[in-house]
Amino acid sequence: MNKRVLLLDDSSEFLFLVSSLLKFHNIDVENVEDSAKALELVKQNDYAMIITDYLMDPMNGLEFAQEVRKEGKNQHTPLMLLTAKKLDEEETIECGQLKMVYVSKPVMPNDLYRKVMDNISKK
Repeated sequence: MNKRVLLLDDSSEFLFLVSSLLKFHNIDVENVEDSAKALELVKQNDYAMIITDYLMDPMNGLEFAQEVRKEGKNQHTPLMLLTAKKLDEEETIECGQLKMVYVSKPVMPNDLYRKVMDNISKK
């Protein structure tokens, strides 16, 4: 099974923490701090899962997910929105429409790993 994950967050500290957790469990992680760069990678590579933060500029996590879902290799790849922002009803509905798992920060490492593994095999 492909266990390659794209991790998008504008916080290098958070990227380090999450990627360290996933790498500990033998998951190959590609860290990106820029959504435009992440979209380029999504077009070029096949991922088992894509995890994105919500609050980023110039493109937030939901806008990024919309672009991923449009076409290409990863349009059916499991997506996870990992954010400290409490989503409103409209954002929650949009997550559902994008078939995106929503996980609130802070999250316990074991819980995050379990959610990743539960969804990584759904592609």
